[in-house]
Amino acid sequence: MRFYSIEDDLSLEGRWFLQGPVTPSGLEVDPRRFITAEPFSTNGSLRIPLRYKGTPLGFTFADFDMPVVSSKVGQLISSVCGADVQRFPANVDGSAEHFEILNVLCKRPCLDEARSRSITKWTENDGRPDKVGQLRMVIGLRIDPTAVANHHAFRIDGWEIALIASERLKTLLEKHMVSGITFREVG
Repeated sequence: MRFYSIEDDLSLEGRWFLQGPVTPSGLEVDPRRFITAEPFSTNGSLRIPLRYKGTPLGFTFADFDMPVVSSKVGQLISSVCGADVQRFPANVDGSAEHFEILNVLCKRPCLDEARSRSITKWTENDGRPDKVGQLRMVIGLRIDPTAVANHHAFRIDGWEIALIASERLKTLLEKHMVSGITFREVG
């Protein structure tokens, strides 16, 4: 099976850009909570402010690469990924459409450091003792497909910023012409 990094399609002219979510009372919710592959819970729907007005997209990465999808796209992803994803209703400012924040819960230890073009790790000289030895930058990301099992959407253990889709999920999203994303093969 082949796998792909899901990436923001920044080539779309006039597209919108989204901020991180806020609660109905206006309290900010850290968007990084949705990229750690950890369960999240909230009471009620969240609101997503616009960073820049523009054309709504079926799949958007908001602040810190937090996935925001139309409800239709959320249903498509759930149909393939099941319990590996959480979906949270979200109102996007200025849009009457229904959107959701997608939280991918699956995390796999599948980074192929030998095949990735360049890996940089935090060192003591970087001034972040809490991160020494952790991944700082990955260029030319490659994964080991044998470490993924039967998951169709997942994060990479140690490099959770990357959101990976199986070929099956990629094909489904392309078939339904989901706007806002591109795919780059990683394994």
